[in-house]
Amino acid sequence: GLGERLGAASPVVGEGGACCGASTGPGDGGYRCSQIEEHAAGQAPKIVRRVNARQSGVPGINWNDQLARWYVAVTGRDGSRIQRGFGAKTHMGPDGDFEAGVAAALRAAKAHLRDLVRRGVVKEAG
Repeated sequence: GLGERLGAASPVVGEGGACCGASTGPGDGGYRCSQIEEHAAGQAPKIVRRVNARQSGVPGINWNDQLARWYVAVTGRDGSRIQRGFGAKTHMGPDGDFEAGVAAALRAAKAHLRDLVRRGVVKEAG
């Protein structure tokens, strides 16, 4: 579905959170709800966007909740796509503090992006 492809949206929902069966249209991939119900006449389908629970504050660094990792995803000067993940579990200390691992992984992701900019692989965002 659209939410799985983009990781940014949930299925089309109608009143009470139930699937309405409507297509969201070609602009967003044409996702169609899995339940077959008639859509209310004249009522547009609703798209519910999820906001990531964690924000890096840096363009190009995003949190993947399912994989529990920060991703640096940027376009290089040559047009190539550069992506690297920094997992919270990998960056946890010996005490096993997950939140500390999330913070350490974000620091590592920011350092990686700074290094890419310093080496001229990517342009500075902004």
